[in-house]
Order: sequence, then structure tokens, then C-alpha cells
Amino acid sequence: EYNFRFLTLGEGTGGRPVPEDVYDPCYDYEGEIGQRCVGILPLWWRAILFPDEPTTAVFSWLGDKCQNLPQELQHYKAGCFRSIGFVAATTQDADASLIEQSCRAASAGKDNFLQCMFYASVGVQNKSDIETGLSVCKRLSAEDQPACEYYVSSVPLI
Repeated sequence: EYNFRFLTLGEGTGGRPVPEDVYDPCYDYEGEIGQRCVGILPLWWRAILFPDEPTTAVFSWLGDKCQNLPQELQHYKAGCFRSIGFVAATTQDADASLIEQSCRAASAGKDNFLQCMFYASVGVQNKSDIETGLSVCKRLSAEDQPACEYYVSSVPLI
């Protein structure tokens, strides 16, 4: 099964060590499996490299790694930023302002920022309730709020 839990779970170690090439485990996978692998990278990097509560600098580092995925993994970039949103949702105590700051620190452009915020809102909704998830959406522009609200209402976090 390709759920890649081996990256973040390990017997007595807290997870698989991150190699010099931080993208290493994902080069061998394509399609949906490749997307899952890239999607878990920020969770793995955060768990192994930054086990304490992440700071703005940590989110910036995660975003830089997602932004600069190697060419053969570039088409999975959105999933990488979605995963950063999940990290923000699970580490920022459902504080919409802190989640927004984290996603902004991670994102160089609007599309990446929205991917991060949309999935952070779903993560918060799963952790708390729909109203708390929607509070993350309220940090977005009026133009982007409906799409975020759709994610909170309709998209299960996998």
C-alpha cells in the first residue's frame, strides 16, 4: 500500500531520516501514487526536521521546498502546498490569523497560498467543526471565500 506512512512513522525513531535530497522518496512514483508521495513530504519534513512547533521560518522553508520541486515532480506542486495547509491547521490551534500567516510565509504566489488556505480550512474543520473551518476562509478575499467554503463543506481530508 502506498500511503507513505513509513516516512513519518518509524520504530523508535519518529520517522525515516530526511536525506540530503529531500525529495528522494518520490522520484520512483508517478500518477496518483506520485501525488500522494509529494503530498506527504511537508508532513515528513516538519516531523523530522522541525519537531517543535513550526515558526514562520519553518513554513517559509517548507514553501521553498514545494516551490522548487525538481522538474519531474513539478506537476504535483499543488498537493505539496495543500499539505503545508494541513501542517498549519494541525499546529496553529485553529487560529485563523496564525494559519494565514503560516500560509503566506510558505507561498510565493496566490495559487499556492490558496491551496494552503483551502486545505488548512478543511484540516481545521476536521479537527474542530465546520464553523471553525469557515473562520479560516474569512481571512481570504470576498472573491476567494466561496471556493474555500466549498472545500470546508465538501472535500474530505484524506
